[in-house]
Amino acid sequence: MKVTLPNLAFSKIYFCIFLLIYNSLCPMNRILIVLAITLWALHAHAEDFRTFKDKQGREMTAKLTLVSGDDVFIERSDRLKKKVSINIFSQADQNYIRDWAAEEALKNGALEIRFTKEESDKNKSASGGIITTTYTASYGIVLKTRHKK
Repeated sequence: MKVTLPNLAFSKIYFCIFLLIYNSLCPMNRILIVLAITLWALHAHAEDFRTFKDKQGREMTAKLTLVSGDDVFIERSDRLKKKVSINIFSQADQNYIRDWAAEEALKNGALEIRFTKEESDKNKSASGGIITTTYTASYGIVLKTRHKK
């Protein structure tokens, strides 16, 4: 696992800007700012995690990190990372996991979807004041998976 540290120069700049704004506010607005930041941070953290149920009805709070075939990689709320089989989850959670995996594949560019259109040469003809254009058009959908090497 590769661990990267945040760019400390940017962090210091943002912190200085925050302090300037914070110090210019009256005490009541300071409390509201701190409360808003705290609620935002809690919401951002909570939205990653979800309560999953297994086939026996037992619950576990975790977030999905990767799905590969029937293998599901999760991170539990206690930060323990595990690989489990999709078959241990309830049917509703299995559907959620498959939907999540498909959405992640689209977000990460692992799946390419293109629409194509081909037309033959156009033939124009005129008869009795009516101009007719004749051609053949075909439409297609191209689906490709991209595997990282």
